Amino acid sequence: GGPRNVTIRNGALRAWTNGVYAPNATDSRIDNVQASSNFLGIWIGAHSEISDCNASLNSGTGIHIAYGVVRNCTISENAVGIYAIESLIEGNKVTQNTGYGIELHASRSTLRNNELSLNTFGDVNIDVGSSSNAIIGNVNCSFTDNGTGTQFAANINRC
Repeated sequence: GGPRNVTIRNGALRAWTNGVYAPNATDSRIDNVQASSNFLGIWIGAHSEISDCNASLNSGTGIHIAYGVVRNCTISENAVGIYAIESLIEGNKVTQNTGYGIELHASRSTLRNNELSLNTFGDVNIDVGSSSNAIIGNVNCSFTDNGTGTQFAANINRC
């Protein structure tokens, strides 16, 4: 295993290959970090939380999370906004990404109270084989549902 309980707070990472790249740091936190103009914005290990961050202008993925939480972040103008595996994605502004705004690649993710707009390939993509995802209370959300068993409730404008 890798490191556990790592906290990265109040930083700015610009024009690197990777902003925050800690895919083996589990049970960790990233708070109030700005990651821009990198290839990859923020990638943290399983069971971690990313909050109050900004991931923008990254040529790859803005935020990559597995079995964790992304909350109250702004994710814009990346190739893909958020790539999530079985995670809670809540209260984020996800806009103007050239690919999908949010890409779900496993079952049991929840997207709640996010604002999604102007993402080129669509706001939410649910990968083949995914099931039991919940997409609740989002604004300006369109989706491509390649999975099954997805719950849509109280979303404004198409999702």
